[in-house]
Amino acid sequence: MTQTIVTAMNAQPNPMSDKCNFCGTIGHYIGRCPVMEGYKTDGRFQRNAELKISLPRGGFVPRVIVGNTLAEKIDKWPSALHSPMYTAWTLLRLLGLHISPHRLL
Repeated sequence: MTQTIVTAMNAQPNPMSDKCNFCGTIGHYIGRCPVMEGYKTDGRFQRNAELKISLPRGGFVPRVIVGNTLAEKIDKWPSALHSPMYTAWTLLRLLGLHISPHRLL
């Protein structure tokens, strides 16, 4: 087990790991993101019981919303509600068909 831990610690870092998942900036992570704090103050997202980021109504940001960061996806959320792809994805989920949004493209 010790060898596994040492191997994991010596592994090459993920190139994306230097960027904040919320804003995409290098130098901090999502837990200390100043952009995220502004979004939270503005009421653009909330934390659920598991402390995960969710939309104001409580649902997660759908994967069908295109964006490189969580902030971009939250920004696009209001307009995505009216997109044909989001409508199709929602109808499929209501029918119990959990199809990856990427298969709709």
